[in-house]
Amino acid sequence: MKFKKILLSLLICLSCFVQAKNITISRLTCEMQEGLVVVEGSPRLGWVMESPENGTRQSAYEIDIREAFTGRSVWNSGKVYSSQSQLVSTKGADIRP
Repeated sequence: MKFKKILLSLLICLSCFVQAKNITISRLTCEMQEGLVVVEGSPRLGWVMESPENGTRQSAYEIDIREAFTGRSVWNSGKVYSSQSQLVSTKGADIRP
């Protein structure tokens, strides 16, 4: 149950990091499954970036996993310069339910 709250917080944070206009993040996944998934350790995450503007692409990401109720940081990737948006590793996160 606690992990579900952490993951939900993570998914909300991912959406908040979009800084450019008209860009949305959708189809958030954890281990290639949409919605809340119960996993332990270092899950792999994914997302789809959508924009109505031609040529828009991802050049970096930052994943910030926080405990839902306290807001305590569980793990932060720091800014990663990469176009990868599927099966993104959270190595070192050590998430527990």
